[in-house]
Amino acid sequence: MCEYFIEMEDRLKNHPFADSIKNFILSFEDEELKKYLSFLYLHMPYADIANVDKEVILDYAKSGVYLRNTRCKDLDEDIFLNYVLFHRIGSEKIVANRTFFYDLIKDMLGESETENVLKLNYFCSKNVTYRTTDIRTLDPITIYKSSFGRCGEESIFAVSVFRAAGIPARQIYVPLWAH
Repeated sequence: MCEYFIEMEDRLKNHPFADSIKNFILSFEDEELKKYLSFLYLHMPYADIANVDKEVILDYAKSGVYLRNTRCKDLDEDIFLNYVLFHRIGSEKIVANRTFFYDLIKDMLGESETENVLKLNYFCSKNVTYRTTDIRTLDPITIYKSSFGRCGEESIFAVSVFRAAGIPARQIYVPLWAH
């Protein structure tokens, strides 16, 4: 078993969902899928372990397997795991979105990563515009479907789209409590 699975087992040894998560991961034959599921469960916040359905995390891991074997073959593993595979961006609700966004953008993607970044940036600005709201941070699919979001939501949407394309991305912002 991969090192992430062993570390994940140790981290979750007293967690009430530990056995369920281990059995879920071990139910798959694909070693790469097991590795990515183990990495996600090893590094995700405990709140995500309790509140995010395993099938949602599976969507991230399956997308990771696909991207690692296609668009991200030459990407440093640490960058891939943390800035392409990882599910959490900010304080948004975690929903399965990688496959959804990849299906929307796949025909835009070419060989040039610079061109891909520009095309995706235009895609993001065309589909989501700024509007202030007082509601909790929305998930990326809801942001896309509503076509607006606060600045943090716009960045959550953009990071989700870039990661769905296999382009490493992360959110950079000043937390609400700093204002």
